[in-house]
Amino acid sequence: MTSTTRQIPAVLLSCTALAIAILLTSPLYVTVLILVISVGLAVFRAFSVLPLTLTQLDSLMWAVLIGHTLAFLPGRDPRLLAQEQSATPLIIFQVLIWFIVSLYSVFRIATNPTRLNTLLGPSARYAVLFFLLAAASSLYSVAPLISFVWSLKLLAILLGLSMLLNPASPLDATQRFLSSTLLGLALMLIGFVLLSLYSPESGIEHSRLTAVWRLGGTLIPSTKLAAVAGMISVVLLVGLLHRRRLRTGLAYVLVVTCMLASLGRGGILATMASSILVLMYFRQAVPALSLFLALLLVFVLHPTSIENSLELITRGQDVAELKSLTGRIDLWRASLDLILERPVLGWGYVSGSRVALIEAFTRWPAVDAHNALLQIVLTLGVVGACILMALLWTSSRTLLCLLSRHWGSREEVALVSLKLGALLILLVVQGIFEGGFSSAPKFETAILLGIAMCSDMIQRETIQT
Repeated sequence: MTSTTRQIPAVLLSCTALAIAILLTSPLYVTVLILVISVGLAVFRAFSVLPLTLTQLDSLMWAVLIGHTLAFLPGRDPRLLAQEQSATPLIIFQVLIWFIVSLYSVFRIATNPTRLNTLLGPSARYAVLFFLLAAASSLYSVAPLISFVWSLKLLAILLGLSMLLNPASPLDATQRFLSSTLLGLALMLIGFVLLSLYSPESGIEHSRLTAVWRLGGTLIPSTKLAAVAGMISVVLLVGLLHRRRLRTGLAYVLVVTCMLASLGRGGILATMASSILVLMYFRQAVPALSLFLALLLVFVLHPTSIENSLELITRGQDVAELKSLTGRIDLWRASLDLILERPVLGWGYVSGSRVALIEAFTRWPAVDAHNALLQIVLTLGVVGACILMALLWTSSRTLLCLLSRHWGSREEVALVSLKLGALLILLVVQGIFEGGFSSAPKFETAILLGIAMCSDMIQRETIQT
């Protein structure tokens, strides 16, 4: 792991400990200052990861950080942040960040134009086509401005990746990408924990569709929180099984606890699927299965434990709600009806769900189709779906070849490929239940495009050597 990656567990642990120690006696800006200093020290060791880290921050977290730190006044209700996240000043602030990131990336690329070769790989070229279609959709979109603005975010991600990934040193470039990913995800998770401690009502959810309290809500939706924690845990698991370090283990336990407390079932299932790959790679699948069977035996011997666990897993939902996947079935039907109206090019990037779907589906304000395939067909039609499926296919095929060639090895190329493959599996499984990488371009999209470009570079380097 790079020096930045090795600092992630330390950053997680130190921020949590310091926040708990001073939170009750210090104003919020002190805890945020601790967060900025801790993560800043890690970023300082590899400054080039900063632009991509910024683009991977979830838009809602920008709202939280701004609302809670720059304009936090006595008596202000933090629950209003849900409405404030769409305010014009915040949108302008986000666009300004994307513009600065793009400008900085262009400047860095201009000093070394060969970095643009990262956009010409077998998988990366589909990423470029995806951006071009997203930008062009603003010409026919149901809400052209929304599609155009979010395509700018997509451009910032692509430029940030090109700046970050030097094709002359594929493994180092991939490690920088993983470091950037971890920093962005860790910053989101740490910010959520700190702000939740200060304002519990913003970090704990008890929605009208569920009967169980869980982490998430205004700060980060529970489903997103499970995905963020799951991605961090998968990468930490690789490091833990490769080099058994106490701080990595403690950070892993903290992150997994946060994920489980969110009760985000899609994110938890996706994390389990990607973790199985990691356990199989390190030949730890049998011990893990034995531990699972032992826990299952404990539950069987204690029937009350089974009842309590089922109540927690189902989140108190009745059979009808479970059969409808918490309303997703009805949402998918509404999405299909819209798709049939514009099957070829869709309703426009992001705006197809942010405008058309919200108007068609009134059970709750669903900003995406809660399924990656339906979401991309809804917004960019069959054409966009074919491009995205081609990107996923080429990336997964490349990583499968790399892993099969180096299976069980502790070489850097093997471990890097394992991390990329585990993250890809997590994204795909999560995409069954959430819009994920097909929705507005946030951390899932940035990670998917980064995986595609990194897998191309590693494959090219492996062939050459």
